[in-house]
Amino acid sequence: MATRKKAKPKRKAPARKPVARKKAPAIKKKVAKKKPAPRPAPTLKTQPVRAPSLPAKPAAPPPVPAPLAGEERVGTVTHYFGHLSVAAVQMESGSLRIGDTIHVVGRTSDFRQRIESMQVDAGRARTRV
Repeated sequence: MATRKKAKPKRKAPARKPVARKKAPAIKKKVAKKKPAPRPAPTLKTQPVRAPSLPAKPAAPPPVPAPLAGEERVGTVTHYFGHLSVAAVQMESGSLRIGDTIHVVGRTSDFRQRIESMQVDAGRARTRV
């Protein structure tokens, strides 16, 4: 016959130590804060009454300079495209051709330049110089 092994006696689980519980924090009583004393109402300073100012008049456009001797006024620059160095000119009278020299006069500019290329937009009657 086969021999049976003797069953080992079961061990008891070691006794656990009781976990120490943290004490609940003491409840603090809310203390009512004292309100600051009310400030006295500010006194209004009297100011003298001024007469109403007149609306500003719009600045008059700068006078158009007269052409110098030997020059002819042909138009007005309506747009300038700085990144392309191109001007759109509204032609009033006269004519322009490639190779002509133009004299541009403005509030902050006064220069002469030779026309190197030109596009004519007949629909709007503008010349791009």
